[in-house]
Amino acid sequence: MTEEQPRTRRRRRRKVPPGLVPLAQRAGELGMKVAALRRYVKLGTVTGDHQQVGNRIYVGQDLDVLRRRRRRGEAAPATTGRRTAARRKTAETKAPPGLVPLAQRAGELGMKVAALRRYVKLGTVTGDHQQVGNRIYVGQELDVLRRRRRRGEAAPATTGRRTAARRKTAETKVPPGLVSLAQRAGELGMKVAALRRYVKLGTVTGDHQQVGNRIYVGQDLDVLR
Repeated sequence: MTEEQPRTRRRRRRKVPPGLVPLAQRAGELGMKVAALRRYVKLGTVTGDHQQVGNRIYVGQDLDVLRRRRRRGEAAPATTGRRTAARRKTAETKAPPGLVPLAQRAGELGMKVAALRRYVKLGTVTGDHQQVGNRIYVGQELDVLRRRRRRGEAAPATTGRRTAARRKTAETKVPPGLVSLAQRAGELGMKVAALRRYVKLGTVTGDHQQVGNRIYVGQDLDVLR
């Protein structure tokens, strides 16, 4: 009797697409890890042909990563990856006529982009600005009010939330014959908070009246000390 030899399963060899090589082979030629090159291929940040057959990826012999091409000073052609497509779609957003990206103007002013964006949202800037999606476009003459004040230039009216609130407070009519509590505190050589406390306690002589959050007092107001 002859012993039966165990049957060995033969692996089916996948047909390599013509003109392509396994991704691992190209990764070795580039001196990269296979996982890194696979990630770049899936993101679309590579140049050259590539094709997935089952779970394997085959690439062209001239495949390269865009980052490496940029380091060598070569031009990076357009790719079709997810991130690249999203960036291209964002770049194609039409800027309003006469306006430039906020980041560009921030660089011209020597400011951080986050700081200039905050000033624009607060309304403490001069010049046109418009938001398109998540991006903000501003006029080339846009400036921050603080910088204009430092240079001694007049600061025009703005439409920000804080500025509107201050303007509304400033437009409050002062009762006749009274002055602001801060003015009288300065004349008496006192702190504003101290004089406000005495007024609320009633330990003062003279007229006083509260309008909104502000207190107006007579010019002869004094403390009973």
